[in-house]
Amino acid sequence: MRKSLSRVVAVMALAMAAQALPARAQTIDLALGAGYQSFDFGGQGSGLPTFSFSLAGPGTFSIVDSYLSGDQFRINVTSSTGVTIFSGLTSTPALGSYAGSALDALQNPAFSSAQIHLSAGTYTAGGFAESSAAAGAGGASGGAPSPEINAILGLALAGGTVTFLRRRRREQSGPAAA
Repeated sequence: MRKSLSRVVAVMALAMAAQALPARAQTIDLALGAGYQSFDFGGQGSGLPTFSFSLAGPGTFSIVDSYLSGDQFRINVTSSTGVTIFSGLTSTPALGSYAGSALDALQNPAFSSAQIHLSAGTYTAGGFAESSAAAGAGGASGGAPSPEINAILGLALAGGTVTFLRRRRREQSGPAAA
């Protein structure tokens, strides 16, 4: 029983440690004419997904804060040859507006946005949240504890369980011989 319990705790610890590792950047392939692709971020300083797309002719890459105004992004657009096409901030937002759709937000100057005109080619775009009104909640992902907190709580739960089982086993085996 003791060996199997130790293995369970080790497996739980490894699983929790894996959760605590930083998530790899997500890559989203954009399809021309498919509409806006939503994304979440974790507040100021957090990375955005990497978007990849190809244009057969001239086109515009648009990015907009489309839920609650107040977020501003630093965006980098790079060609397939590694040339930086655009590196800068989205427009300065106003606080407290709500938009029902990305198109509504793009037409409202209270929302931070950028429209980058590009020629034919293959591109990647990414960046990070320069500032955020939601102070760490970002997008629709707020309310859940971070993976690091989950790992710490999981390890504490595992340690408490082991302590409880050991104490119960000692009490069931009777007093120790003196």
